[in-house]
Amino acid sequence: MNKASNEIKDDLQKKDKEGSGNTNVDVTGNSQIGAIGDGATVSNNTFAQYNLLQSKNIPKHLTNKIPLKSDDEIIGRTSELKDIYNTLHEGKNLVLVNGIGGIGKTTLAQVYLTEYQDKYEHVAWVTQTGDDVKMDFSDNNNWVKGGVDIDEGDKDTDSRFIQVMNSLRCIGAMPNLLIIDDVTESIEGIFAQLPKPPQWHVLATSRQKISKFNVKEVGFLSKDDAKALFRKYYGRSDITDEQVENIVELVDCHTLIIELLAKTANKKRWDFEKLASSIKNDEKVDIKGVDHNESDGKVDKITSYLRNIFNISSLNDSEKWLMQHMACLPNDFNSYVILEKLINLEAYGHQDEFADSLNSLKESGWLLYNDENDSYKMHCVIADVVKLEYPPQIEDMRQFVNGLSDLLSYNIKYNPVEQFQWVSFGKSALNIFADDNDTDVSLLQNNLSWILKNLGQLKEAEELLRRALASYEKNFEPDHPEIAISCSNLATVLKNMGQLKEAEELLRRARASYEKNFEPDHPNIATSRSNLALVLKNMGQLKEAEKLLRRALASAEKNFEPDHPYIAINCSNLALVLGDMGQLKEAEELLRRALASEEKNFEPDHPSIATSCSNLALVLGDMGQLKEAKELAQRAVTIFQKSLPPNHPNIKIVEKNLQIIIDEINNR
Repeated sequence: MNKASNEIKDDLQKKDKEGSGNTNVDVTGNSQIGAIGDGATVSNNTFAQYNLLQSKNIPKHLTNKIPLKSDDEIIGRTSELKDIYNTLHEGKNLVLVNGIGGIGKTTLAQVYLTEYQDKYEHVAWVTQTGDDVKMDFSDNNNWVKGGVDIDEGDKDTDSRFIQVMNSLRCIGAMPNLLIIDDVTESIEGIFAQLPKPPQWHVLATSRQKISKFNVKEVGFLSKDDAKALFRKYYGRSDITDEQVENIVELVDCHTLIIELLAKTANKKRWDFEKLASSIKNDEKVDIKGVDHNESDGKVDKITSYLRNIFNISSLNDSEKWLMQHMACLPNDFNSYVILEKLINLEAYGHQDEFADSLNSLKESGWLLYNDENDSYKMHCVIADVVKLEYPPQIEDMRQFVNGLSDLLSYNIKYNPVEQFQWVSFGKSALNIFADDNDTDVSLLQNNLSWILKNLGQLKEAEELLRRALASYEKNFEPDHPEIAISCSNLATVLKNMGQLKEAEELLRRARASYEKNFEPDHPNIATSRSNLALVLKNMGQLKEAEKLLRRALASAEKNFEPDHPYIAINCSNLALVLGDMGQLKEAEELLRRALASEEKNFEPDHPSIATSCSNLALVLGDMGQLKEAKELAQRAVTIFQKSLPPNHPNIKIVEKNLQIIIDEINNR
C-alpha cells in the first residue's frame, strides 16, 4: 500500500474509534484504493473524493431511477433469478443477461434488484440510451445528489465519466450492485474502468453477447408459462384457452408481444381473429403501461411500436440482405449447411460476407442460434418487422426463388419423398410473393404444387396452380408451352379431387397447344394423352382412354430406352384401363413390366414401386391369385407407411386394397 493509502487508512481508523463516519466503511485497506487506476485515469481530486465519500452517509440508492418490480409481476423466471444470484455471489461478479429484444431481460434485472436489494449496501441503475455508454454514466441527472457528485462545471464527457467511476470505487461498504441496462458492445471500451469485485457486483442486460461478462442467456417462456402470461393481462373470457395457445404459437412465445396483445384484447375487447391479424395490419391500440426500456410505456400502433424496438437501420448492407433472406424462411432453426444451400451465395456473389454477417447477426441478437446442430433462426416477430421495413422484392430475391424452384423441380427419376423437406421453404417464400405475377414466382408455384400433390395436399396444390396459370396467361401468348404445362398440372390435381369435367377441358387445351408447338411424337404430347386418358377412364370413357394410352406408350417406346420410367408409367396407366375393361392378362403383363423397370431404376422404398405393387395386386386378386396379391399389397402398404406422412390418402387406399384381398382370402 502506498503512503497516501496508509494515511487514509489511519485517518479512517481514527474516525471509526471516535464514532464518526460511515459505520459500514471497510478499513482493511484491501479494497478500492488498490483498484484505482485499473484502466482509468486518476483525477487530481480522487483521494479527496475518497475521504469525502467515506466521511458521510451515502444513500442506498445512488441513482434517481431504481425501477423496482416484484417477482409476482413475472412468470416462469424463478430459476433464472436464482442462477443470477448464485453466479454473482460465487465469484463471477460480472453477469450479462442476454437475449433478443422484448424477451424480458430488463424485467428480470428489475425483479432481481427488488428481490435482492437488501443483500447490497448500495445500488445503482444506468440505462444506455445512445451509442456511447459513457454519456449515460456522466449525466448528472442520473445520480442522487450526495451519492455520486459530478463537477457541474466540467463539460468533458470522459472527465465526468472518470469522476463517476472513481466515486463508485471509493465506496468502501460492500457488496454493492450496479445494473447497466440495454448495453451495447461500446461497454467493452470502458470495461476496465467499471467498479470491480468484491465491492461491486455488475449486472448488465443486452441483446448482444459481450466478451468478459459471464453470459446468462434468457430463453423463451414455455408454452404453458406464455399462456399464463397472457391470462395475467387478459381477464375476459371471450378468447378461449385453445385460442390463447394459438396466439402464443403465432408469436413464438415472445414475452413482450404476448403482454401487448393481452392488454390490447382486454382493453379493446378484440376477438381472436382481430387479435391474430393485428400485427400484420398494424392495428391502432392506444395501450399504456407496456414495460420496455425503449419506450415510454405507451403503444399507439402495434407494428410501428415493434419497428422502434427492432430498428435494423444500423445494420450494414450485407447484414440487411441476409436478414431479408432469413425473413423468407420458415420460423424454425436451419443449419448452416441448409442456409448455404438455400441462399445461392455463388449466384449472388456474397460468399465472402455470408459467414461473417451470419455470425455478426447472431452475436448482436438478431438471430437465434443452436450450437448443438449449428443452426440459426430469425424470430417471427423480427421477421415481420424486416418484411415491413425492408420488404423483399423479387428483383433482389430472384436467385433465392430460382434455387428453391430447382430443389422442388419434378424429375421422374427422383424420389419425391426426398423433396418433401423443401416444402415448408417453398410455402414460406411464396407467402412473401403471394401477389407477384413474375414468371419465376409462377415456376416456384408450379413446382411446389407438384410436391404438394405427392403429399396429398390437393387443395393447396390447386390454389397455387390456379395462381400460376393466371400469371402465365398474363405474361405469355395463349399457346405458350408454359401455359400448357400449367393447365396439365392443374388438371392432374383436379382429377385427384374428382373435378373431372374441368380437368378434361384443361387437358384438351394443353394437348391442342402441344400439338401446335411440337412434333407428333414429342414427350409432352404423349404425356398430355396419358393424363387425358386417365380422366376419361374415371369418366367411364374406357375405349377412348385405351386408344390414347396405346398411342402414348408407342410414343414413349420410340423416344426412350426400354427401362425408362416414362415407359413404366405408360404401361401402368394402360394396365389400369385394361383392368377396368376386363383384359386382365394384358394388364398383368404391363404391370409386371412396369414393376420390373421401377425396381431397376429406383430404391426399394420408392413410392412408384408401391403404386405398381398395389395395382398389380388388384389385378392378381381379380384373377384369383390371392397369395401373391396379398404379398404385393402388403409390400405397398409397408413402402407408403415408411415414405409418406401418416395421414396421406395413398396409405388409406393401399390399406383398403390389402383388406379387400384379405377378406376375399378369408371368405374362401
